[in-house]
Amino acid sequence: MAENSQETNSLTGLSVMTASIAMACITAIAMLAFWSGSQWGFLFSVSRYAGIGSAVLLAFILMLTWFDLREFRLPDILTLPMMVSGLGYIALSDSASLVLHILAVLIGYGLIWLIHALSDSVLGKAGIGMGDAKFLGAICAWTGIFSLPFLLVIASGAGIFVSVLLQISRRKRTGPTPAAGKVYLPFGPFLGAACWIVWSYGGFILPS
Repeated sequence: MAENSQETNSLTGLSVMTASIAMACITAIAMLAFWSGSQWGFLFSVSRYAGIGSAVLLAFILMLTWFDLREFRLPDILTLPMMVSGLGYIALSDSASLVLHILAVLIGYGLIWLIHALSDSVLGKAGIGMGDAKFLGAICAWTGIFSLPFLLVIASGAGIFVSVLLQISRRKRTGPTPAAGKVYLPFGPFLGAACWIVWSYGGFILPS
């Protein structure tokens, strides 16, 4: 029996050790992005609660990224508290925009739900999970309605790019044979990355 550090997820192919290293790198990059955004005055939120809010948001993103990479799921026990805490943060820091953030939650969740329902009825299989819908809704609770197009473009673009790179890498190793199979890539980590980019540079990319 392999040790826990060498245990591999059959969908992503990431061992616990590899995923841990990846998470450490992601954390370092996230902190660098936040630092640069704060230095340049681009942070999404500049309230007195910004430091605490940012720490809470990053913790949720990292935990959900870990779950999605390892288990291909985004548990309600994390997405729902993230959603509630996001709305709570906005209520404390910018109560005037709370209604827009609640609307953003509904639209973000509803959009993924619609994609899920259409792919299930047309293709006979779910192209995206409902955990992603709840995660996007939770992200929108923090970043608001105007962030939604940027979140989707960044997350989808990054997901496609990484998926293509993984397919090319796998084909080089195994050749263009059925044995190469498909690359199953969770969408949650890309949503999380998009969220942190918007959070760190929202003052620059979002309409004021």
